Amino acid sequence: MKEKKQSMHAILQRLTAVEKEISEIRQQMVQNMNEAAHQEDSERDYDATYTLDDLYNAFGRTTKHYATRLKHSLQQKGISTLPQFLSMTPGELLELDNVSVGTLQKTKKALDRLGIRW
Repeated sequence: MKEKKQSMHAILQRLTAVEKEISEIRQQMVQNMNEAAHQEDSERDYDATYTLDDLYNAFGRTTKHYATRLKHSLQQKGISTLPQFLSMTPGELLELDNVSVGTLQKTKKALDRLGIRW
């Protein structure tokens, strides 16, 4: 009976170790995916003459409130240039205050108007 308990204990210890390894591998995969996304974002083509103000203006008058939300959120985050903005992922934008899926959709359309792939 004692051997059986020791055997079960050894199995549980190994299972715990395997679960820890799996968790570490998952964390590394997420980190690698985030790094790859940032690298891909920074390599995107765009006209370097555009600024964030150009982006805000590309929203148009009817959706200006989305541009205003985005502008304030980016300012709070310390984002002041278009390249800085373009290096962010959509997920990172959604984490900002006052940025919703709607803001994200309008931002994508504004970038399309400028001919910027994002």
